[in-house]
Amino acid sequence: MHRIATLPGNEPQEENTFIEQPAAPVIFLTSATSDITCLSTVLKLPNNNKWKNKIRALPIAYLSSNASIDHYISNTCNTAKIIVVRFLGSRSYWSYGFEQLGLWQLEKPNRHLIVVSGIESTANDVQEISSLNQNKIDLIQKLLNQGGIKNYNYLIEIFEKIINQEEIHVNSDLIEYHDELIKWKWKQSNNPSIAVFLYKSLLQSGNTELADKIIDISNKYNLNAKIIWITSFKSKNVENQIIN
Repeated sequence: MHRIATLPGNEPQEENTFIEQPAAPVIFLTSATSDITCLSTVLKLPNNNKWKNKIRALPIAYLSSNASIDHYISNTCNTAKIIVVRFLGSRSYWSYGFEQLGLWQLEKPNRHLIVVSGIESTANDVQEISSLNQNKIDLIQKLLNQGGIKNYNYLIEIFEKIINQEEIHVNSDLIEYHDELIKWKWKQSNNPSIAVFLYKSLLQSGNTELADKIIDISNKYNLNAKIIWITSFKSKNVENQIIN
C-alpha cells in the first residue's frame, strides 16, 4: 500500500510515499533546500509574474525510492519541457533517478535535461547526462552554485530562451560572484559596534530577513551591528580576513 503526499513536510518522506505536485513547464530538483528558497524569492518579484505556476521545485530527498521517482516523472514531469537537477554528490548516489530522467528526455525532442554539480569541480560525473552543450551547462552550474537573486533571474531568462527555442548567448560577465566573506550594510556610527556572523547560504538564497531584524534591533539599543556573511569558520581565508 502506498501513501500519497500532496505537500511534502519538513522531513524526507517514507520510502513508499508518492509526491503529488502539479505539472509545470520547468521542474527544479535540488539537494539543497536553500535553492528553493532563493527561487521562491525571485519568482515573487513583479517582473516574474508570468512565471506563476510555471516552475515546480522539490528537494531530491523526497524522491528516495524507485517507485516515488517513477510516479513523479510520469505525473509531475509528464508535460515539462525542462528538468533541472542540482546534485550534491556522485551520480551513483541517485543512479536510478538519473537513468529515468535520461529516458524522459529522450522520449520527446523538445525536452531538455540540465544536470549540474553542487560543487565547482572538474571531476564531477553528473554534467554529462545533460542535453545542452558544455558551455551552457557550465554557465548554469555557476549561476546555481553562486546563488543570489541576480543569478537566479539570469537563470530564469535562460529557461525562457530554451522554451522559446531561442539562442542562448553565454555571457559569464553577467554572473554575480560572492566572496567568502561579505560585509553587509555597514555604516559609520559612534555607537558600540558588534560583529554578527551569518552563513552566506542565507544571503545566496535571498533570505536576509534575519539580518535586517538584527540591524533594526541593534539600532533601537544604540548598537552598530556589523553583519558579516561567511561560507564557514573552517575556511583559512575567512579566518585570516576576520583576524585582519
